[in-house]
Amino acid sequence: MNGINEYLKIIGHRAVTEIAGELTDVYKSREDGSYICHATEPVQSGLLKFLNEHGVNKVYAIHLGGCAQIGFSKEENKWYGWGRGIYGFGIGSEVERGDCAYNPVDKDDFLKSIVEFWSDEHRINVRGEHRADGVYVSWTYAPDTPNEKVRGQISGVNNQYPDEYGKGEWTALTLNEARQMAIDYSNGVS
Repeated sequence: MNGINEYLKIIGHRAVTEIAGELTDVYKSREDGSYICHATEPVQSGLLKFLNEHGVNKVYAIHLGGCAQIGFSKEENKWYGWGRGIYGFGIGSEVERGDCAYNPVDKDDFLKSIVEFWSDEHRINVRGEHRADGVYVSWTYAPDTPNEKVRGQISGVNNQYPDEYGKGEWTALTLNEARQMAIDYSNGVS
C-alpha cells in the first residue's frame, strides 16, 4: 500500500483544468484523462484510500468527459464501481433484483422494480402504472410515518423509462462482464 500522493502518481497525473470558470489543479486518470480529484484534497479521500488498499491501479470514466467511476484491481481480479457507495465484481459475481447494479429487462420489469424501490414500512398501498413516457408510482403514507404532516397523505412520482434495458438477474462469466456490473453499479449509486 502506497501513501495517497504516491498512489495518485500511479493512477493519474496532475493537470490544470477549468472548473466553474476557474483554473484548478487536479488529478486525471492516466487511462482516459477522466477527473479523479482536486490536487488539494487527496489525503482526505476515503475513496482513494479504499482503491489503494484494494490494488486498483487503473481508473476510468463511464461517461465521456466525466469523473472516474470504475477501476480495475489486478491483484484481486475485480472491477470496482463507485458513487455514493463502492463495490467490487469479479468472475462469478451475481446481480439480483434489488441490487444497485440491477437493470430491468423490459418495461414491465422496470415497473416492478420501481414499485419495489418505493415500497417500505412508511408507505402503504404502493402501486404503479405504465404511462406514455414511463411509470407513475403512488402510495399513501402510513399512520406511523415519522413525519406527522404527511401521515395519510397520498403522494407519487414519475419515473421515465430507461433509454435501454439490462440483463436483470445474471452472473458474470468473464472479466468484461464483471466490468459491466461495475458500470451498472456505478450508474445505480450515482
